[in-house]
Amino acid sequence: MKRVFLVVILIQFILSSRIVKMLYGQISITEGGSDPHSSAMLHVEADQNKNKGVLIPRLTNVQRNSLNNPAVGLLIYNSDSKRLNYWDGSKWVEITSVEVSVSQASGSGVVTGIGITNDGSDPHHSAMLEVKGTTGGILIPRMTTTQRNLISSPADGLLIYNTETNRFNYYNGTSWLELCGTNVGSSTGSVQAGFGVSISLDGSDPHSSAILEVKSTTGGLLIPRLTNSQRNNIPSPAEGLWIYNIDSKTFQVYKGSGVWVDIGANTIPAPTASSATNVQQTSFTANWTASSGATGYYLDVATCSGFTGCYVSGYQNLNIGNVTSYNVTGLACNTTYYYRVRAYNSCGTSGNSNTITVTTSSCPPACGSQVFMLANMDVGTMVSDHSTGSDHSHQTNDSQIEKYCYNNNSASCATYGGLYEWAEAMQIPNTYNWNDYPTDYTCDPCGSSGRQGICPSGYHICLLYTS
Repeated sequence: MKRVFLVVILIQFILSSRIVKMLYGQISITEGGSDPHSSAMLHVEADQNKNKGVLIPRLTNVQRNSLNNPAVGLLIYNSDSKRLNYWDGSKWVEITSVEVSVSQASGSGVVTGIGITNDGSDPHHSAMLEVKGTTGGILIPRMTTTQRNLISSPADGLLIYNTETNRFNYYNGTSWLELCGTNVGSSTGSVQAGFGVSISLDGSDPHSSAILEVKSTTGGLLIPRLTNSQRNNIPSPAEGLWIYNIDSKTFQVYKGSGVWVDIGANTIPAPTASSATNVQQTSFTANWTASSGATGYYLDVATCSGFTGCYVSGYQNLNIGNVTSYNVTGLACNTTYYYRVRAYNSCGTSGNSNTITVTTSSCPPACGSQVFMLANMDVGTMVSDHSTGSDHSHQTNDSQIEKYCYNNNSASCATYGGLYEWAEAMQIPNTYNWNDYPTDYTCDPCGSSGRQGICPSGYHICLLYTS
């Protein structure tokens, strides 16, 4: 590994008419010579024209996977996936992103930045700092959560690598946020950076996998901070150019073809809820569309549209897994309910979906604890009824259940239900259609007494018959 001392870098930068300033061990790379922020070990700022970003090493998947023993927190730009990747100690993680802009200025720009390379080439005109190479990445200050929280008055956009969570953290002006990503592999190789620069207080070498390592447990990294308008004024930005957007409070990377992307924030979209199906007296099926990147969903069901103090028991933030429908049960009949869903993945949880209103089916007629059937009975074998001009019965086979169908058409039973004589319905001998039965069957309309007859198990015929 070729070790490049800080003093050598300073001489090179000064001779190249770029302003590098060192203050109490901190370094600023600026156009106007401003001091580094007190919370930054390295502060890169396009403080005059506000139209530059930072370029970090840009590698393909193959080049990334060839790195030998990458350091925890090593950061590269993946030119295949157009996303930032970092090594978390056991695997490569790809920081999530979402497109936010297709604006850019025209022109070629002027080179005013600093390049850390082994080929002597100038940095890209859109970069205030370019770390160039395909055999290593960049390491920024790595620290614990406790050390991070001890940073006094952190600057908006300050970036560190949290060694406890193995994720990048940044300060958005009011609180620390975590950049999130997804695992993309654990391959490493034998390639070492071959050259590198270390910015530190102890004079130690950079890690073998880092072209630039900024070492500190008391400060972070500041990259150029631009508004939307200033970002869009960067002429012909380089692919992989990195800035902090002070309007959106997010890091953004240029992926080429005129497209800027937000990186690291939870980008999972909220699902869209759709109408309930299979609506019953005590249940319904909730439905929604899938959200890109979701690994599961949370479901809320409530009896009020505001979802405040009115959740159905068991249905507040219910984790239902990676599905797009769910059967909600244990409800009351003829009651209006509201449901909504949220998508989640390892980066966090989306916002709420739209709210769907559904009313369960009407309650069946009831008396006390007794519920009366709403469906027509249709059991037994059809027999034809022929008028004889006097009282008669054709339901005379007591060994089977017999029924009439309207107009002697069996299809009518499927539509209207069967027609049963008294003895047939009670399942007693047919002679008792016109003779007194020796036992009186009485039924408390709200009780459980009575005779089952042709009714299904658990039901009975509720009526009063006396001789």
